[in-house]
Amino acid sequence: MPRDCDLRLTHLDLIDDDHEQLLHALQELAYGESMGRAGMDRLIAQVVEHFDHEMLHLERIGGDLKARHLGAHALFLDRLTAIRGRCEAEPARARAELAEVTARFISHTNTDDLEIVEALKALAPAEAPVSAPPAVSLDDILL
Repeated sequence: MPRDCDLRLTHLDLIDDDHEQLLHALQELAYGESMGRAGMDRLIAQVVEHFDHEMLHLERIGGDLKARHLGAHALFLDRLTAIRGRCEAEPARARAELAEVTARFISHTNTDDLEIVEALKALAPAEAPVSAPPAVSLDDILL
């Protein structure tokens, strides 16, 4: 199995956590022992959940960046769905395609997803902070 790489580049904890979990899931299927529909179904569900997390930021950003990202997400899901359709009948081909998707995923997180961060930084002075304050502060607990 390939070595892990650093996907904690956005400094948005939920997004970075998703990236790490997705890389692990992609590698497990592409290079692991079993290639089956159940594993692909779990992976696709994780990807959809991750895209929902990114969508919260993309909605704030809007414009061309949002449109390009949504297009990339649709293509990614199309590829995974196609791989799912042939993973049991042609596991070697499915593994090879999933390895390619994994490489594209790493590239996307290291380039395209960083555009989200830059766009959020550009919005930050005009809007509320990107990260919310904690719901309970230390003062609330000590009082």
